[in-house]
Amino acid sequence: MRQNVKRATLDEVLELMATGFLRGGSGFLKSGGEMLKGGASVSREVRVGVTQAYVVFVTTLGGQWLERNFATFLSHVLDLVSHPRATQTHVEAVYSRRCVSFMLRATLGGLLGEKAQIAAGKEICQAISKQMRAVGKEDGGEISRFRALQ
Repeated sequence: MRQNVKRATLDEVLELMATGFLRGGSGFLKSGGEMLKGGASVSREVRVGVTQAYVVFVTTLGGQWLERNFATFLSHVLDLVSHPRATQTHVEAVYSRRCVSFMLRATLGGLLGEKAQIAAGKEICQAISKQMRAVGKEDGGEISRFRALQ
């Protein structure tokens, strides 16, 4: 390895991949400048390609790496799926959720053993619960009222 090469941090790599997922590839100027104005969406092909890159990235690093860094990875993919650029339209929101679902299934299901999958499932449930509580506070407690009706 060359000595003058700066190693990228995990946050830098995830941010670079998120840019591809949310804004598209480096050929964005080919769309007639529409992406520069912020109005165009990322093509499905680009989003699927970046999704596959996430899976290959995590798979290459391995199951032990995923166990150690699962909280960071989960937080990152949940941020992706809730980002305004991933949810500009209903169709894009659904497509983004499907991409993130694939990322999680392909990495967790393929790399982690049963105990690690259970721990990851608990962490996912805690993250969802945390987000539901935050939404409940923002909307004046609609979620808690919904639970009371059940």
